[in-house]
Parts: sequence; structure tokens; C-alpha cells
Amino acid sequence: MMTVIPDGWLAQWGQGLGAMLVMLLVGIPMYICAVASTPVAAGLLIAGVSPGAVLVFLLVGPATNIAGIILVKKELGTRVTLIYLSGISVVSLFMGLLLERILVNYDLQIDSNQLHQHNFVNEEVALLAALVLLVLSVPVVRNRLIPFFSNV
Repeated sequence: MMTVIPDGWLAQWGQGLGAMLVMLLVGIPMYICAVASTPVAAGLLIAGVSPGAVLVFLLVGPATNIAGIILVKKELGTRVTLIYLSGISVVSLFMGLLLERILVNYDLQIDSNQLHQHNFVNEEVALLAALVLLVLSVPVVRNRLIPFFSNV
């Protein structure tokens, strides 16, 4: 998502309801699970999106997607689908606005510079983990490749 969207485009929406509506429109059709939405949310914060708008994305993204919407519409009808989307949208927008209000009232800042991290573990641990992964994957790869090449 961050490679397709130009730098600064998301930050131009600033804070408040406008930014949250943009995140709502981005998050509803996107097919993203809760695990994958967390690093995307961190990227959005680094890109300058307000925390309230990021919360809207985190709430609406995993709860909705095009495939799910089509399934709900097919099984339960258009009316239930609209109620479902409206409920998720209203609650997400309310929670985003509430977060923005809390941040302002308590003078809290989310420093996006602290979100940028390259070295989560030291180099020795990373090399050891790579070696363990390699050792564990060799039998699986060998068992799949030997029958393939013996039939060729």
C-alpha cells in the first residue's frame, strides 16, 4: 500500500473526520487480516496519518473485505449487509474520534520516529534462527524434489 500511494498523500488529510473517512474507504474493501493490519498501521503512522484515522483502519480493515461483503449480501441480503457495514463504520469512526479526543485532552504524543526499527534481534540470534530454519526445511524440500526429478 505504501509503495503505491505517493509520499505525503495520506498526511495531507491531517486529523479528524476527513482522515478517518479516507481510512474507512481504504479499509472496507481491503482484504487484510488483523495480523497483517498491524505493520500497515505502523506504516500509516510513519507516513503521517493521525492515530485516530489509523485506529479506524485497524478496526474496519479486518472486519470487512469485498469477499466478505459479497458473501453477507448473498446469504443475508442487501439490507443486512448495509446494516453490517454501517454499524462497523459508525463504531470505528466513533472510536477514532474518541482516541483523537483522548490524545488532545491528555496532551499525549505518538512519536512516529520511534516506530522505525531495523534490528529487532542481534545478528547472532538472526543467523542462528536462519540456520535452524534451513536445517528444518531441508527434509521437506528433499522429499518433494527427489520424486519430481526421478519422474523427469
